[in-house]
Amino acid sequence: MKNKSAGPAVGAPADRAGPAHEPPRGACTDIQDQKLAEEKIRQSGARTRSIVDAIYDAFIITDAEGRITDWNRQAEIMFGRTRDEAKGKSLAETIIPGLYREEHSAALRHSLATKEGPMPGSRIEMAAQRRNGDEFPVEISLSVLQTDEGDLVCVAIRDVTERKRSEEELKRTTAELIRSNADLERFAYLASHDLQEPLRTVAGFTQILALEYADKLDAAAQEYLGYAVAGAKQMQVLINQLLEYSRLSTGRKPLAVVDCRKIYETALANLKVAIEESGAVPTCAPLPQVMGDSLQLIQVFQHLLANAIKFRRGHGPRIHVWSEPRDKEWQFAFRDNGIGIDPRNFERVFLIFQRLHRREDYSGTGIGLAICKKIVDLHGGRIWVESKAGAGSTFYFTIPMAAPD
Repeated sequence: MKNKSAGPAVGAPADRAGPAHEPPRGACTDIQDQKLAEEKIRQSGARTRSIVDAIYDAFIITDAEGRITDWNRQAEIMFGRTRDEAKGKSLAETIIPGLYREEHSAALRHSLATKEGPMPGSRIEMAAQRRNGDEFPVEISLSVLQTDEGDLVCVAIRDVTERKRSEEELKRTTAELIRSNADLERFAYLASHDLQEPLRTVAGFTQILALEYADKLDAAAQEYLGYAVAGAKQMQVLINQLLEYSRLSTGRKPLAVVDCRKIYETALANLKVAIEESGAVPTCAPLPQVMGDSLQLIQVFQHLLANAIKFRRGHGPRIHVWSEPRDKEWQFAFRDNGIGIDPRNFERVFLIFQRLHRREDYSGTGIGLAICKKIVDLHGGRIWVESKAGAGSTFYFTIPMAAPD
C-alpha cells in the first residue's frame, strides 16, 4: 500500500502559490499602477516645465521666506542666472537692487502674514537688477499658491524698458507739441492784432479814394481801386476770424451747466437776416443741458446753422437739429438738405482756412468748421460729418452730460 503522504496532495497551497520568487497577483497590479502614476506625474511636470519656460515673462516661485524654489528660462535670460544658480537664494538679494531689498522683503512678509498689501491680482512697477549690476524697470505681479508644504509665492516679471522709453518719448513729444501750439497761438494773436491798425489805415484811405476821386479816375482805375477795397475788407475778415480762433483756448470761462435750447435760439437770432433772405426752415427737437462754455457753444451752433444756410440747393433750405444720450455724453446732430460733401473731404472740412469751393460761388474764409472742432475738442467731445455729394449733410458732435444737481 502506498503512503498517502509520499507526495504533495492535489490542490495543496504550494501549487496555488506558484514559484516562490513571484509576488502575488494583487501586489503586481499595485506596483504597475504606481509606476504608471509616477510616469504621468513626470510627463505632466515636463509639460508644465515646457509651458512655463515658453512664457514671455520671467516666472519665479519662492517659499514663504522669499527663497527661490524655481525659475523659468525667461528669468535666466532676464537676470543672467541659471535655474540651478538661482535656487535656494533670496529673491530680494537676487533681483532687487540693494537700496530696495529690505523694503521688498518686509512688504512680502507683511503681505503673507496679513493677506494685505500688493499681493494677488496687483501689478507693481519697480526697479530690478541683473547679475552684472545693471538696473532696469519691471512690472511685477504676485500671487500666493497654498500647498501642503506651505505657501508659495508666484512672481511674474515683465521687462518694461521699451515701454518706459516710449512713454518718456511720448511725454516729451506731447510737451513739445503743447509748447509749439501755445507759441503758434500767441504768434497768431499778436500778428493778427498788430495787423489790425495798418490794415484799417489802408482800407480807410482806399475807400476815401474810391468815394472822393471816382469822377477823376477812368474805368480801369476805378476797377483796380474796387479790387483794393474788396481785398482790404477780406483781409479784415480773415484777421478777425484768426483772432477769434486764437482766443478760444485763452478766453475760456469755467464750464457750467448751460441750456442748449437757449443756445440754439440765440444762434437763430444772430442769423435772422440770413434765414429770412434764404427762406431757411430750421426745426429743433428738445435739447438737453450740458457742461459747457455758453459763448463758445453759441459759436458752434451758429457756424453749423450758417453752413447749412450757405451751402443750400435753391431757396428754402431745411435744417433739423436734435440730440440723444450716448454713454455719458450728449450727441448733437445738424441735418440739412444742401449740396452735400464728397466723403474724401470729410477730414479736410475741419482744417483751418480750407475751402472746397471757389470764393465766387460761396463766400467765407474756411475757418468756421475749424472753430467748431476746436471748441468741441476743448469741451472733451468730438465732431464729424456724414454726407454724400448732392444729398445733404449731417454734422455730429458730442458734449459730456451735465452733472446732476
